[in-house]
Amino acid sequence: MNWGLHLTEKPTRRTTGIFIVLSWVGIFCVFRGAIWGTAILAPLDIPPTLYSKFEWVDPTLGKIPRNHYVIDLFDYDLAPTHLTHRSLAQGEFPWWNPYSSGGCPLAAEPLGITDPLRLTMLRLFPFVTAYNWTRILQSFLGGLGMFLLLRSLGFAQFTTVLGALSFQFAAPHSGFQYTVPPHGWYYYSYLWLVMHHCGRTRPVLGVVWGGLLCAVMFVAGTQQSHVYVALFLLCIVAGYGSCSRSDIVRLVMVAGGAFVLGCALAAPILVPQVELFLLGNRKVPVTGLGKHMLTGLLSMAGIFPWLTGSFRTLDVPRLVGHPSAAYVVYIGTAAMIVAVIGLIAGRKLPPARTATLLVLGYLVGICSTPLVNILYTRSSVLAVVGLIVLFAIGWEVLATSTWPGGIRIARALVLLLSVGIVITHVFAFAVYPRVKDKVLRVVLEKEAHSRSMPSAPDLRRFQVENLPKEITFKNPEALLAFLGALCLLALPSTNTRKRHVFAAAVFGLNLLPLLLFAQRSTPYSPIRRWNVLLEGGPEQKALINLLGRDLRMTEHAPSRLGDVFPGTTPALYRIHSLHGWASIALVGPGQGATARDHNLSYTTTPGSEKGKITLLHTNQTRFVWADKPDRSVTITRETLNSIELKIAAGPPGELVRTDTYYPGWRAERPEGIAQQRNSDGFWAFSIPAAATDLILRYRPSYFRTTAVISIAALAIAGGLLMLDARNEVKPGES
Repeated sequence: MNWGLHLTEKPTRRTTGIFIVLSWVGIFCVFRGAIWGTAILAPLDIPPTLYSKFEWVDPTLGKIPRNHYVIDLFDYDLAPTHLTHRSLAQGEFPWWNPYSSGGCPLAAEPLGITDPLRLTMLRLFPFVTAYNWTRILQSFLGGLGMFLLLRSLGFAQFTTVLGALSFQFAAPHSGFQYTVPPHGWYYYSYLWLVMHHCGRTRPVLGVVWGGLLCAVMFVAGTQQSHVYVALFLLCIVAGYGSCSRSDIVRLVMVAGGAFVLGCALAAPILVPQVELFLLGNRKVPVTGLGKHMLTGLLSMAGIFPWLTGSFRTLDVPRLVGHPSAAYVVYIGTAAMIVAVIGLIAGRKLPPARTATLLVLGYLVGICSTPLVNILYTRSSVLAVVGLIVLFAIGWEVLATSTWPGGIRIARALVLLLSVGIVITHVFAFAVYPRVKDKVLRVVLEKEAHSRSMPSAPDLRRFQVENLPKEITFKNPEALLAFLGALCLLALPSTNTRKRHVFAAAVFGLNLLPLLLFAQRSTPYSPIRRWNVLLEGGPEQKALINLLGRDLRMTEHAPSRLGDVFPGTTPALYRIHSLHGWASIALVGPGQGATARDHNLSYTTTPGSEKGKITLLHTNQTRFVWADKPDRSVTITRETLNSIELKIAAGPPGELVRTDTYYPGWRAERPEGIAQQRNSDGFWAFSIPAAATDLILRYRPSYFRTTAVISIAALAIAGGLLMLDARNEVKPGES
């Protein structure tokens, strides 16, 4: 009954095979038709249920999406990823997005599209296959990395496999994989693995492999997630260094060297990200004391997150500005309880100290301070990695009965959880029905003027009605999770056979709720919806026909849910728009949408389902003459990173490009064209009197310099590897 996974024996090749099989069984359960291409891992039920201009995508769906928390996937992630796929297919790197917000950086935007795995898939396969399998491979690689880490830390077969699978299908890595964890979350285990093996014994090798991993994490990550990498390394140095103070200097050198080498290797991507942050108008929010600092306390409900609600009903952490705070650390109820045991029992071990720092650093250092509004709950990847290692330590203590205090802690936590569950059931079935109508009224009034999540009355009514079904044992996820916690209490039995039986029960009852939650919350849509979305609806087609490829529009609606081209979707249909949605927006002097000319305006008034189209003129507005000479300007060809213009002969003048100003755009031909930023904040080009074919091309600032730095860093890494290999050669072997 031990499934071939012993509680005390170390992992073997068979253990690896068992993990791989179970990992892919879980993947088949969660991703289903996305594996063979009959579905796409995108929330295409959100457009027809929430967006008033997209009901045509699937009129049969009604008003309730499966998981509205991943709304950003539709109007922020999907179109740029599709644009990246088109760009790579044309042999062009996706540096620039010419369609949204009057033009904006693409690779530097916090989207994670430069993840090497993602880019490789998008380059080699059709879009749907690449989009799906990127997520599928990320899931498998995340589990595999944790499996290798736990195995290298010396844990037993059972512990290693259960810990790895719990990490792979943890709640933040499934239903909220794009909006909560940073891109590149699956690399963290590999970085810890390198630091554990090489940080003290082979520092040169640690710098090289750590630097390569840091580089990949920087390339795959965002301006925000780079901070998580630094915090992760800091916790490893502090955790291992506190157990062996003589190694602190070496650990600092290895971690610091890896970080710097990673920055150098990733410079061609990292520097444009820094440049965008410095040029953007999104400043780091400086917040004081406030309710957001309760996020850490609410996150502790991650032992049994249904106590705080869920994405299908009211969510208590939303009141402090950070929804799903309890779910973004959830690795299974049994595993969470055992992790508390591991935190106490293994506090003298370097891995335990590191894991403790990761967990407390997130819960206390980030979520209980104003930093939570800067680093957000996306940084929960730090806590999740730490919780898995603490679980592994606690499980071996509990399963082998080597510390009597472990079962006492488990009993206390299960008792406390039982009390909470009883209170929740009493509230859900006895108290809540009496206040339900008032709750709905308060919810609708509060969100009436919200831009980030505008009013969706039908969805809110469903959430209010659904609360008893979601947070009680009517939800099978909650019931199974609690049963898993109860099984922990039977583990210390002296009967070895019974111990294996209850261990197997904990194994299944920890993973089943995770898989059910992942299956229920992971974005998943039939492929036909994607095909319909690409075609566009009546209003989208009408605007596309009016605009063509060169004209430009702007849009005004009461909220994002009323937009005909919400967020970055102009890129999906290849139309140019002054409106858009970016994490780091670029609005300089004179560059606001009201200050730039446009050909067409689309306006939706409150209460109306259909917008009003106002065609202003059909003159080309993206390139205009400062002094209005009588010369025609025609856009003959445009790609993501280039624009070709045909300019008729006439008086010399200054041609102004009214797309978003950004460094890196240069007049490639004809040579000698002078360009500068004019007083209105736009690029201006001095055009001679003769007929001119002007070619503009975008390449990130300092690209050649950063490429040289990256190549030099790669050469240094190669030299360090040779040095390490030479040092490993014993005397007399040369």
